Amino acid sequence: MPADGGGTFLSWRLLGTEYGSDIAFNVYKGSHRLNRRPVTRSTTFTDKTRFAGTYTVRAVVHGREQAASPAAVTPGDIPLSPAPGYYVQHAWPGDLDGDGRYEIVVSRLSYDLDQPNYLEAYTLAGKQLWRVDLGPQSYTRQAVSYTHL
Repeated sequence: MPADGGGTFLSWRLLGTEYGSDIAFNVYKGSHRLNRRPVTRSTTFTDKTRFAGTYTVRAVVHGREQAASPAAVTPGDIPLSPAPGYYVQHAWPGDLDGDGRYEIVVSRLSYDLDQPNYLEAYTLAGKQLWRVDLGPQSYTRQAVSYTHL
């Protein structure tokens, strides 16, 4: 995900039942470790490097680096179904079916203010699971103007 101020914002999950309190993380892009010291007290990292590579995270438990995570999926990697006249406003990850794998929920807005907006769900492989028409109340977005005194 693009980060404010440039770079790529990365985040990963850590369940409360995993590893206890002595855990940190190393973040890799390809074979290059991106952090100087293991990341502690956070499950986020912003990469401002320019070289190419696939992101992985390795837990550091009691000072010992563990195996690499599966490669990260970036938003540009997920193919979406065509929706002429619509643009993606937001996308959220979540485990929609409880199988332990993330799916993505996408909010699509119409360029025309008299068309419905949609919520869609996709697997990380790009299979569309569903599309919900948000109905007439979603048609109109108010233009906001600000007056400076």
